[in-house]
Amino acid sequence: MRDAQPLRFFDCNVRLGRSGVPPLGGSLDLPGLLEEMAYFDIADSLAISTYAKEYRAEAGNRRLLDEVGGTSAIHPCWVLFPAHPGVDRDERAQVADMLASGARAARLYPSPTRDFLDEGTLPRQYALHPAVVAPLLEVLSAHRVPLLLEMDQVRWEEIYDICAAYPRVPVIVTDMHYSHKRSLFAGFARYENLRAELSGYHVHRGIEEVCAEFGAHRLLFGTRLPVFTPASTIAMIRYAAITADDRRKIAGDNLRALLDGVIERP
Repeated sequence: MRDAQPLRFFDCNVRLGRSGVPPLGGSLDLPGLLEEMAYFDIADSLAISTYAKEYRAEAGNRRLLDEVGGTSAIHPCWVLFPAHPGVDRDERAQVADMLASGARAARLYPSPTRDFLDEGTLPRQYALHPAVVAPLLEVLSAHRVPLLLEMDQVRWEEIYDICAAYPRVPVIVTDMHYSHKRSLFAGFARYENLRAELSGYHVHRGIEEVCAEFGAHRLLFGTRLPVFTPASTIAMIRYAAITADDRRKIAGDNLRALLDGVIERP
């Protein structure tokens, strides 16, 4: 039986703009993203700028604002970075600018031009260690800003450490694989602020299991556009054997609640 209320999908994992290291699925500009959203009946998208990820975060964030300004269905997600003293704007200023722009979520990219974590080949640009990222994470914590971390950029022990040290920061792990299940469940059991995006979590009855063990509030809809099609994740959510209320939460309401929980002036 169909749910009484239509699902308002809110995609938490979208990238806009051409990549210097082209992904398998190509690239998306704003008209292309809006076309994809209309085709798959996605109400909203949380998007980052590829330019911000791979080249210059501040310039890319501004480019993203210019591109999506006035498009209410596209919500900007900023790429932040630990500042070099005397060179970059400090972390407090970065987050203040982000919130003033209307953006309510952030990402970190220790390996911005690579889609795999292999420090034996090329070291990361910075370590996810308190000596490096604590000033930024403290500001995000004060404002309760959701932090999205791609699995090809981080290790589980780093995710656990961030969740433990900053319980006010909603930590959303994206781009997972079914093989991450044990590590994910260990994190869910210990850290209430841990969340997971579903685009790569292709586990038989995986959504049902998380809902039963930890609650539907732990899961977020994401597509990984332009690399993946939204079809698979939408199908997983639509046909999961869960309640209509849980389905609405995962489809978009969980992300809306996290963004609404951001504190502009702590």
